Formats: sequence, structure tokens, C-alpha cells
Amino acid sequence: MSKRRGPGPAFRQSDGARLQNALQGSTAWRPVSTLIASDGRRTFYAGLYDPSTATFRKRLEPEHILRHPPAIALQVCVVEELQRRGCRQIEARMPDGDVLTVPFALFTLKAEVLDRGFGAQLALPLRYWTSRRKSELQPALTGLEV
Repeated sequence: MSKRRGPGPAFRQSDGARLQNALQGSTAWRPVSTLIASDGRRTFYAGLYDPSTATFRKRLEPEHILRHPPAIALQVCVVEELQRRGCRQIEARMPDGDVLTVPFALFTLKAEVLDRGFGAQLALPLRYWTSRRKSELQPALTGLEV
């Protein structure tokens, strides 16, 4: 493996695909890329990228969700790498198990740049994200209206 020069995300193929598939309930093996990124000060695990679906998946801890404004943020260097890879969708698994999704194009269009001591980030307010849990409940409510 060649050395990377300068800060920026580094992708590598991962056998963690089985773990990622287990999170989705699938037993089939698919190649995924583990996104390990560096913002110049630290190196961190950013999430998993599935090239077959062009989807980036990120597991969030409670402290990763911004409170003011309520938003989910990604490092700018991660967003740039995802754009280079042709990402079409972002999924964020919330601490309560819900999965929020947003088209990558909407994320890049509506996200605001901020830096709160962890490097430049793009933060997208929660109102732009779609809850998988709420979208699954909605069809069950059809016909119950008065």
C-alpha cells in the first residue's frame, strides 16, 4: 500500500463488509470501502461506502448529533472524497436504531459549513433527512384518517 501524502480521506477495501451487511440483515458478501479520513490533526473512522449502491453509511453516537441547529455533520474532506467516488445517498444510523437518509446532492446543496474545533464540517439540519422508521409507519396509517 502506498503512503498517502497530506491530509485527506483514505479508502481501503474492508472485510468488514460482513458486519456492514449484518447491520442491514443481509448475509451476502459485498465489497465495501471503509473510509478512514484525516483532517490534518487526527485520523478517524468516517463510515462505510458501498460502491454497488453508491451509498455512504455512518453510525452516530448521541454526541455526534448537533444540538444547535439540530443537524448531522460530515467532515469536508469526507464529503469531497464521497463526491469523487460518485456517492448518491447518505445513511446515518441513529443511536435509537432509526436510519436517516438523504440524497448526496441535497446534502451538498443545503449543508452549511461550520468549524467547532473539529475541522471544517458540512452540517445538514435534521429537517432535510428522511426517517426510515417514519416512512415504514406511514403506509400503516393510511385509511385510519377521520
